[in-house]
Amino acid sequence: MRHVSLLLFTLAVIAGSSLSECASSDKLALFTVATESNDGFLRFLRSADRHGYNVTVLGRGREWKGGDVVRYPGGGQKVNLLRDAIQKIKNDEDWLVMFVDSYDVVLTAGPEDVVKAFQKMKADIVFSTEGFCWPDPSLAVLYPEVKVNEKRFLNSGGFIGYAPKIAALVSEQLNDNDDDQLYYTRIFLDPERRQKLNMKLDTKSAIFQNLNGAMDEVTVKFKGNNSYLYNFKTGFQAAVVHGNGPIKTIFNSLSNYLDGQWTPKHGCLACLENTFTLDSLSEDSFPQVFMAIFIEFPTAFIEDFFQNIAALDYPKKRIDLLIHYAVEESEKKGSAYFFSVDGEIQLENAATLQRLVEQNRSVVAPLVVRPGKTWSNFWGDVNKDGFYMRSADYMDIVKGIRVGLWNVPYVSGVYLVQGRHIPMLHRHAAYMNGVLDSDMAFCKLLREQVIFMYVDNRVYYGHLTDSSNFETSHLHNDLYAIVDNVYTWQKKYVHPDYETTLHHTPFEQIEQPCPDVFWFPMSTPTFCQHLVEEVEALGEWSAGKNDDPRLAGGYENVPTVDIICGR
Repeated sequence: MRHVSLLLFTLAVIAGSSLSECASSDKLALFTVATESNDGFLRFLRSADRHGYNVTVLGRGREWKGGDVVRYPGGGQKVNLLRDAIQKIKNDEDWLVMFVDSYDVVLTAGPEDVVKAFQKMKADIVFSTEGFCWPDPSLAVLYPEVKVNEKRFLNSGGFIGYAPKIAALVSEQLNDNDDDQLYYTRIFLDPERRQKLNMKLDTKSAIFQNLNGAMDEVTVKFKGNNSYLYNFKTGFQAAVVHGNGPIKTIFNSLSNYLDGQWTPKHGCLACLENTFTLDSLSEDSFPQVFMAIFIEFPTAFIEDFFQNIAALDYPKKRIDLLIHYAVEESEKKGSAYFFSVDGEIQLENAATLQRLVEQNRSVVAPLVVRPGKTWSNFWGDVNKDGFYMRSADYMDIVKGIRVGLWNVPYVSGVYLVQGRHIPMLHRHAAYMNGVLDSDMAFCKLLREQVIFMYVDNRVYYGHLTDSSNFETSHLHNDLYAIVDNVYTWQKKYVHPDYETTLHHTPFEQIEQPCPDVFWFPMSTPTFCQHLVEEVEALGEWSAGKNDDPRLAGGYENVPTVDIICGR
């Protein structure tokens, strides 16, 4: 009996390691599925190209029939596509096949690192893991136990193995809307099939790091112009980072820093990728922009708003303009971009529109902030209901401590949308009329379609005004808006040389037309004009006598010809 047991053990070892030494990075074939080229897919391709992967994209141009895999079971179509794709190499033991999702994946290391980590596991197939048993929690008790800080349950968003073993793994035909993770799980939980395929789980996230439920055990580390995700509980840095499940917005924010997109030493390295310049074009060749201006309520400093819009350094004949825009009543045919601006946005940078176009992003917003506050036109994170949550880097972005082009889950007030997305927005226009505000519904739709929104804080674009307490009962209402809009009020009404003269000019150099009377610039011509017109409109001048019925006691000790503007 002892000899039989030894023989069985030996055969198991041989079977389990029959292919484990036959691995080469130049024969690592990376497969993914992407039925549409959304921004998540383009992000994945960027990381794959950067690290030199041999990528085959499956499902292009096909209808996705695998269901809503973010919320519900599905994804069997991925298994069927992979089975067909590896037919030519299914018998070649020299080839490694790696499969990963694409819309929510970033690669942070190259094929050599993947193969090296794979070889150390002494397996023929390795699957990624997570902390949740999905989609059938009842199967959890069947999984092998793991050590503390290791993940126990199979995740189908990433796996790697020798071509013959992968071919055997995907040999069964599934319905496209069957669940791929459940399919692989049942194979793994069958001890005989698991041993035959020499199938193991990446419990320490040595190759694959799934983030759902693991955000408290990872951190971004930087090295020169590179950045990667480090799991400080297992001590590994995975080559494949997967924002699986319902944490897409968190993953998108995290991806701002992954794979060298932004580092403390070099800043935003990815900001200049895929951009272009319009400077060499004639005005007639500039992209056509459909500009929609929203003025939904009485808005402070609206005259200044329109002056800033008029000052935008973009050919006016290449802009179609609509004020108080409504989707169902407007046409944007022929426009390459849609530019939305609310009345509370003061765009002080004349190059704003051209600069946004040149970023060549699906949706991009210039950062604008209420002066002296942290209220801005973007959110760093959203909760499960789509409402505001502050991200860890929100304050650094608002204050300009970190500058770059940031993937965020919500923008408002001012943003540029590439025209190729407009038909989709038209098709989903009814979606905007739900329980969420229009801007929140708009951003939710973009997130669900994996269309990225970016906010740019690399230059100063302008600022936000506050009209929450704005009064409209005066001739010049902006005169009374100083409390909520000190910066905008001073910019409009205080002479630009006032501060310099008063605080930086030697006292003896200030002009004195007569003793004890000092002559220096204090207000703008606009202030003088508005003040005179305001008091004239009130028309309640005193007679310059001691009797003054405007006063509570009816008597003025020092009579002057004056007016009480507060009445």
